[in-house]
Amino acid sequence: MTTTAIAQNKTPSLVYDSPSKSMDYENINNDIQVHLPVVKTNASFCGGKTAWHQFISSQFNNKVIVTNKLPSGKYAVIIYFVIDRNGNISEVKSGFKQGQGLGEELERCIKKSPQWQPAETASGKKVAQSYNTMVTVVVDNYNVQLVFPK
Repeated sequence: MTTTAIAQNKTPSLVYDSPSKSMDYENINNDIQVHLPVVKTNASFCGGKTAWHQFISSQFNNKVIVTNKLPSGKYAVIIYFVIDRNGNISEVKSGFKQGQGLGEELERCIKKSPQWQPAETASGKKVAQSYNTMVTVVVDNYNVQLVFPK
């Protein structure tokens, strides 16, 4: 509970999301929300993983390879992001910061994503969920292939 809530003598609400016993903490007056739900259904891209991989591949701009003069090789990139309870993507970050532009390009692609189906708790409440996707960028003499784990 915040000091403001204590000073105003307001009690935040605690709601247990049965049957999975997850907990939601809300203090609407002070705009505080903490959700610790047990997710029953994970967030998903419309069309599944294959469609998600196709979307990323279709958005990827191969010019980043030429612009940054990437030598032939394999570059593994992990992108972290959050799918909020409305299905929007936010907090996109790359785990690949070697100055070659690949992380930034994949971040750009993911930010262009259409809405996802958000994660849900056992009682059907939509909740935010963190997500990551790994992409191996294979460069062979400026030919580029994006490879995704199976």
